[in-house]
Formats: sequence, structure tokens, C-alpha cells
Amino acid sequence: IPSETCTRCHNRSARIGLSYFGKFESEGYGTPYEGNELNNRRLSGGRFYINLPADVHHNKAKMECIDCHTEKGVMGDGKRYDSLKDQVDITCEACHKPDFREIKGGLAEKLVFLNKRVPRIVNKEVAISKKGSPLYNLQKVGEAVFFYRKMDGKAIEMKIPAREEIYHRMSGHERLSCQACHSSWIPQCYGCHYTYRQDQRQVDWLSKRESSGSWRELRSYLRFSKPTLGINSKNKVALFSPCQIYVSQFDEEGRYLPKESLKIFTMTSFDPHTTQKESRSCLDCHGDAKSLGLGEGILHKQGGNWRFRPTYDAWRSSLGIHFPLDAFVTVDGKQLQATSRKGARPFNQEELKRIMALNSCLPCHSEYKDKVYFNFDESIKRFQTEKDLPCWELIGKYAP
Repeated sequence: IPSETCTRCHNRSARIGLSYFGKFESEGYGTPYEGNELNNRRLSGGRFYINLPADVHHNKAKMECIDCHTEKGVMGDGKRYDSLKDQVDITCEACHKPDFREIKGGLAEKLVFLNKRVPRIVNKEVAISKKGSPLYNLQKVGEAVFFYRKMDGKAIEMKIPAREEIYHRMSGHERLSCQACHSSWIPQCYGCHYTYRQDQRQVDWLSKRESSGSWRELRSYLRFSKPTLGINSKNKVALFSPCQIYVSQFDEEGRYLPKESLKIFTMTSFDPHTTQKESRSCLDCHGDAKSLGLGEGILHKQGGNWRFRPTYDAWRSSLGIHFPLDAFVTVDGKQLQATSRKGARPFNQEELKRIMALNSCLPCHSEYKDKVYFNFDESIKRFQTEKDLPCWELIGKYAP
């Protein structure tokens, strides 16, 4: 299945089909301009886009969507799910921390036979997905592990470490999802605004005729940087993106109908398909207000307590809300927006407190391998009781 087939649908909503290939649907201004004209980078429907870093699996390995996604993940496994994302069969661990089994007969051999570009799996071990699907294109050959691209059969040798690196097993990071650190950006569409006017007409694309009523889609603003973090439905630290809807209705006389209009503010978690080899820095998460779910703004300490001043003033923008559109939680841990999955939520007050506790240490102790992080609780205790530490000398110098 070529990736063009996938992107025909996956170019709206989470837009993972665009993000994987490094395309971000931008504001409708058509910038940067090309001479005296709007730029010619267009998606379906005349939507503009800009180029951003593509997913490393595409950029470096030239992998197509189908190289990762299994037949059960794409076509279904015979079960009905409340959310289609629960049907997805593949995970990062399936390839980067694989479980191999020898498969004799069955679906895997049939798929290899049909593909004909991937080597046969007779007397070989293949990786198994989280739902038990054989990943016939990830094979163990002796002590080596090879990933075969399904479209052309090209072999890519995988380096599977015998033991996880220290940055993958740090104390306090047990709940981190892979995407929390390795996704470089996520499409963020704030304040989608739909208007329905009964006093206008619009083409019905099923009947190909004009019908009463007209819909129009607008947005408040779009962003892609600094993904917001929170806790997903699987109790993992993961990325969140807004799904915020304003619906304004007008009657046949063009009068606004406040009782029939609505607004819903939701944050949803998904894999944006923008994976990079490099991870976010410690400061990107522990010291950045947007990453913590507070929104863009200035985070600082005053009188021993954390204070936050948002950049975006939603109230003065006449949106009818008292919090910024990009805020998921207050600095005190109060949730501001709903989530799309049961159990998903922003960081609570205690979690925010623990995360931000590192903020003051990072200017000097900026590396994950710094020994103060091997047992951070003990390091804090030493800081509070041992006044001859270098930290106190710096505090006295810069904050007398």
C-alpha cells in the first residue's frame, strides 16, 4: 500500500499523514510569499503548508506507512473499539525492544509469499507486535537483526542494545512514553470555529445540488512548536494537542442563536509521527511552561511559590473564557480543559511540583548523567542541610 493512499484520509484532524513527511498545515496567509504571489505549497482544498523536519523513519530510513503498520492495525482484528487508535497494533518497542519468535506457517509466511520482496522466514525468528501479530519484515538472522522495507525489500540492520542506556532508565522517568522525548513537534489547531447560517445556501456534495444552510470553518490560530505534556489514558507521560470547537448558529434572518451555539475545549493525546533521533533537553520539559501544560508565558518563583503569567489573554480576545486556549492546567494543578479519553489528564499539583523542582538545578546540572540525578531526593536533602555546597556560593553571589 503506497503512503499516498494513507495520506488521502490522514491529512486532517491529527494530520499524522502530513506530519510524518514533514508538512505542517499553516495559517491561510500563503506566506512566505513567492514574488508578488502567494506560495504554491498547497494541500487539498487549497490549504497552505510549510516544511518542517520529517519523521526520522522517513527522512533517514525512507520507510513508508505500511512498513510499520500491520494488517490487523490497518484492516482490523475482528473486534470493535470505542476509539480506532486502540486498533493500532504497532509500538516503538516492537522494533526497538523486540520480542522474537520462530513462526511456522500461518499468516506470516503467507504475507512474505505475497510480498516476494522480503526474504522468506523459514527457520528464522520474527518480531511480534503487542497483539501477537508477526512482523515478518523484522527478522533475526543469527545474532543480527534486519528490518526489510516492504515496498522494495531493502535491508536495514537494527542495533538492538543488550541493555537500555542510562537515559532510558532514569529514576522518575518510568512513565515517559517514547514520543514525550523524541517527537520534535505536533500540529496544534486552537479554537476551530464553525458557523452555520440558515440564511445562506451551499452545495450538498452528495446530491450535487444547492441546499438550505451554509457551513464555514475558521480557526483562531495554528502552532507546531513546544508540544504540551500530560498523562494519557495508559498512565504514560505523553503529548497532547487541542481539539477545541466553537459552533455559532444563525437563523433565517441572520440573527445569532446563542442557545443553539456551543463551545467545547478538549485536549487529546496521540503520536504525531514526528520522531527524531535527538530527544528534547531536560530544560524543555522541566522548565518550559508550555510543555508543562500551562501554555505560553513566563514561569517564575515569587516568595517561594511558582507563578505563571500567560502570553495569550483569551478574555480580552472576546472568546468568553477565562483561560488561554493553550492552557491545559493551572500552576496549582487545576484542570482547565477536558480530555478525549477516560483517565487522560494534565499533570496534577504534586506532579508539577516534582517536575519543576529540577528547574533551579538545571542551569548548572544540565546533563542527565550528572550524579545529582542518580538519587534526586537525596540530592535535595543534601542541598537543604549542607550549607557548604557550591550551590549556596552561587546563590549568595547571584541572589544575595
